[in-house]
Amino acid sequence: AWQRTLNLFAEAETYGLRPDSIAITALLAALERGRQWRQALHFVRQGNVQDSLDPQNMLRAVDVCLVSRQWTAALNLLDSKKMRAFRHQAEAAARARVRGGRSASEGS
Repeated sequence: AWQRTLNLFAEAETYGLRPDSIAITALLAALERGRQWRQALHFVRQGNVQDSLDPQNMLRAVDVCLVSRQWTAALNLLDSKKMRAFRHQAEAAARARVRGGRSASEGS
């Protein structure tokens, strides 16, 4: 499944289409299921997707590394320039995921 998803992204690129956040989420989910951490890292480091990456997708890329037991890769991604650029947003998203999506006012 992840190979097909990557092929679709490559095909879209040949037509000059740029992925949006939803498409990136779908790709990273496929890569996570396939434990394709190298592909995920390569993808999030591409210049043509940098503008479309959001904190949720950066965390999804970290998840791909964690599921694949690639601790160093996950830490490096967390310390990347892109992640530092929106660290506060990423930390808030991570806290929300840990709480299961509940708001801070709902408690733990």
